Amino acid sequence: MSDFKYKGYCSKLLRVNLTSQTASEEPLNESDVERFIGGRGLGAKILFDEVKEGVEPLSPENKLIITTGPLTGTRVPTSTNRFVITTKSPLTGIYGFSVSGGAFGLELKKAGYDGLVIEGKANKPTYLQIEDGELHFRDAGWLWGIPVFEATRLLRETLGYDYRTIMIGPSGEKLVKIAGIISDDRRASARCGVGAVMGSKLLKAVAVKGSKEYTFADPAKFDEALKEAFKNIGIQPGPWKEFRQTGTQSGPIKNNAWGILPTANWRESVFDKAAEISYPLLRERFVVKDTGCNQCPIRCTKLTLVKDGPYAGAATDGPEYETIYAFGSACKIGDPRPIIAADMLCDDLGLDTMSTGLTIAWAMEALEKNAISKSELDGLNLRFGSDEGLLNAIKKMAYRDGALGKLLSDGVREAARKVGKGSESYAMHVKGLEIGGYDPRGSKGQGLVLAAGSRGGCHHAYGVASFVEIPQGTATSAKGKGLLVKGTLRVRVMIDSSPLCAFAASRVPPPLLARLISAATGMEMQLSDLERAADRIATLERAYNAREGVRREHDTLPDRLLKEAVPDGPNKGAVLTPEELELMKTELYEAMGWDTSTGIPKRSTLEALGLADVASDLARAGCL
Repeated sequence: MSDFKYKGYCSKLLRVNLTSQTASEEPLNESDVERFIGGRGLGAKILFDEVKEGVEPLSPENKLIITTGPLTGTRVPTSTNRFVITTKSPLTGIYGFSVSGGAFGLELKKAGYDGLVIEGKANKPTYLQIEDGELHFRDAGWLWGIPVFEATRLLRETLGYDYRTIMIGPSGEKLVKIAGIISDDRRASARCGVGAVMGSKLLKAVAVKGSKEYTFADPAKFDEALKEAFKNIGIQPGPWKEFRQTGTQSGPIKNNAWGILPTANWRESVFDKAAEISYPLLRERFVVKDTGCNQCPIRCTKLTLVKDGPYAGAATDGPEYETIYAFGSACKIGDPRPIIAADMLCDDLGLDTMSTGLTIAWAMEALEKNAISKSELDGLNLRFGSDEGLLNAIKKMAYRDGALGKLLSDGVREAARKVGKGSESYAMHVKGLEIGGYDPRGSKGQGLVLAAGSRGGCHHAYGVASFVEIPQGTATSAKGKGLLVKGTLRVRVMIDSSPLCAFAASRVPPPLLARLISAATGMEMQLSDLERAADRIATLERAYNAREGVRREHDTLPDRLLKEAVPDGPNKGAVLTPEELELMKTELYEAMGWDTSTGIPKRSTLEALGLADVASDLARAGCL
């Protein structure tokens, strides 16, 4: 019987060594959950402690860390299923994490674990079978090389459909640095190349089944807070009133109206076919069913089906906004059918749709500018608007096939480095991670999110500032954006560490989230405690990157966004100047207690947040 102080946790991690084919259960540290909560925070703590500076991301020394949180497995909307995968990213070389829904996180917790720490490398393709505290290393040679959908079907058919799985596709096996990990219900942990790390370990899949029950510290208080959350969702199911109908598929038309929809590899900020790839036309013509993550009441995901044309039969749980932007406006494709087909293909091959789409968009512009030739693209007509070129490029990238596959498979930063000829200026990434679809020339706080985010050019890690500053009418001003982003950062870190879906979290504000965590765990958690934990986690992430050599000058944006004015739309002529970006960075660093000359957390800040050990480690590494 565990004497762990808090409810809501299984009180143990499962450490798996693929090299020695051994596993051990380790007690969860009470101090770690008090300080880092779970999910993203706990993953960051383990990564900082165990994956030291200089470790090659695709070496056996890197680790794949899968964490749940105190609300995983509860009835809190969308928390039932959330889990986080943390690793050193092969795409960026720095801190990486990816959040996912589906049923895998719930099942892992039912099996008795708050997380898995997977290390080493198997000597042959392997999958892990976990059931209620028992682990088996199984041969995966018969699954190796098979795309995700079929491999998942075969594995669950063999083990039983009560197992929930995560799986890599051919791209992960080929160590493609934009490869993700896909769950059996087609939820993607896609960002940062986590699938390549899994492939480098010769780990094809993890299958888990459990039967343990969840217990609460204070069921009455938990139910009271839960009723409030469901009432909020009943009044407004998500970030906006119609969200249950639209999901994120209204993103293209909304961002187009705001003049921040990246188009033609970010040369433009409006797309004349935005309405054709957006809600409501998507719903009218392609959506066949409202779906969602396991036990989610919002049902924001849209099962779409192509019924005619060359892509007839293509179906996907989506596409979400970021996928529509990456394959649609960024590549100037205004027909939803190839976008749906591309989304399905990426899930089956195990690719990150955002990184894939932006890398292809870069190649389209590079071809147009004669920086690369058709022969370097295996003869593909990879021009803006070419759906045939898009789909063929995806296949080649997943398998590292031919000259095109070799050029594009490791993301846009590496492709531009190989090609040169000025193509680096329109390679749309930050620190190697292809950026999310909100043009910061029309939303300057969003520029700070992209530049300073802990995993590179990510719209998620520090929150979507556009949703705050555009309605406020402050989007074109750089002043005050450090404090604004500190606020969006805090909320997003709280959400990811609980963990909770960002869409549901708009109906579960931080004070209510603190009540839910307190009632579930028995941990005294006020809003101020949550905010302090978020500051601690974000500062730890920053410390990890500092140890890897990231400094203030690395918090920047592609040249296109700092040197070119918006050519069209509501923000025509707008720029985000380097001076404005520097001003916003200074504001954020000051707000977070990070050194304004280097971007490294100050010793005094680390000690005040209870991270004296991190300060000592940074001093040893020559960072303080």
